Order: sequence, then C-alpha cells, then structure tokens
Amino acid sequence: MKLLFPGSFEGVVHGLVDVRINASSNGRLSGRMMGEIDYGYWVVSEGRLCVAWDAWTKGKFECSYVQRDGDWFTADHGGPIRFRKF
Repeated sequence: MKLLFPGSFEGVVHGLVDVRINASSNGRLSGRMMGEIDYGYWVVSEGRLCVAWDAWTKGKFECSYVQRDGDWFTADHGGPIRFRKF
C-alpha cells in the first residue's frame, strides 16, 4: 500500500461518479468530485487504506483493504471505489 500512495489518481465511485484525488506524502488529500473540492487525510493502518474527507466523510476515517484489478485498484469505503494512478 505504501508503494501505491502518495500520488495522483482518477477514480469512479459507485460505478457512476468520477473523482480526481491527490494524495501527498505528508498524509494530506485533495479531491474533486461532481464539481466539488474537498480536503482530508490518508493513512495506512493494519494493511488497510484509511481516508477522511472534511465534507465527503464528515471528517470520519473510512478504512478498506485495497485489491489490484488489472491497471485499477478497488476499495470499499462506504461503497465500491475503483481508482488508478495517473
């Protein structure tokens, strides 16, 4: 997981909504989804990727194991998320 993050990613939430995410090495996140920008934090804990967004998750960390699916990665943070590095 630490080899995957930090970086810049494109993703799809619930198979419908496109999202762009930048994850910095200091644990900060910035993202854009449906014209909205949000900020938050990421951390790897017990082999799971945990993210907390100021608005999108109301500051609450959501953690998930991440699995590789070809060029994409999948996670389940309150709903299926697919993402890949730029």
